[in-house]
Amino acid sequence: MNLLQAAESMVRAKMDEQGFIMNSCLHDQKTENLDRFLSALDTYQGSVAQYEIIQGLKNQVPETTPEGASDELSNEDR
Repeated sequence: MNLLQAAESMVRAKMDEQGFIMNSCLHDQKTENLDRFLSALDTYQGSVAQYEIIQGLKNQVPETTPEGASDELSNEDR
């Protein structure tokens, strides 16, 4: 499993979840939803920062072939 892809997937899922919570709070603007909205916003902001870091790391790390792919290439050359 590619570590960066897994991390990106988890962070994107967290962003989606927090976005859903914020959106539901906006549709039901009760006073008690303010804390829930702000908490989701804070988590979302942290997730966006994590996502940007992951994207930067992905740009720095050279592409690697998945395990076994190099074996397939060498077998095709024969």
